[in-house]
Amino acid sequence: MKMVKTNMREQVHQLLKSRILDQTYALGEKINLYNIAQELGISNSPLREAVTILESENLVTFTPNVGPRVVQITASLYKDVVETTVVLLVGAFDTFIERDMLGQLEDHMKKSIAEQKRLAVENCSDTQFVSASIQFDFGCLKQLNNALLSSLYDKLADILFLIILYDHQNFDTNRWKLIDEHERILDYVIARDFQGLKSELKLHYTKTLTFSGE
Repeated sequence: MKMVKTNMREQVHQLLKSRILDQTYALGEKINLYNIAQELGISNSPLREAVTILESENLVTFTPNVGPRVVQITASLYKDVVETTVVLLVGAFDTFIERDMLGQLEDHMKKSIAEQKRLAVENCSDTQFVSASIQFDFGCLKQLNNALLSSLYDKLADILFLIILYDHQNFDTNRWKLIDEHERILDYVIARDFQGLKSELKLHYTKTLTFSGE
């Protein structure tokens, strides 16, 4: 693959990110910077800069004298990401209430649930279903046209995707159960039961998972 000189760091960043998200690089796998530099025909400088960005996004970890590895999903990481997700979503739903945009929120949720049901019936891949599932919760944030909120979501979205994908691939997650949870969240929105909505949202993201090594 040939890299153009303009904004090479960002091109490498996006390439490595896509390989992490599509699991070309497995969770916990060491990233061989020398091999990638040879493959792309680039120097180490933009490659290391790209890895630094991935580290800030929690997609890789870097250990001196070892190098970068794709992040491993641990109980502590799961807890931190879930807590941050709930805080963002509860705040977003409060904003929908304040702006009187709940009708728009309902429409988004209904369309998202319909898409999830279609994918479940078609027995799509975990990657496809998880992408659609995340859009139920986060698609609404883009509608608020809040640039800072959107940037916070963008920073969180990829690691959340990996965590939920890990859940689906390792814990035999029931897709229809998740869809039922989304429908209950929608029911609370329709009923304007905001306390119930927040409680259901927290339950939706609270999982009891077993992590190796912890």
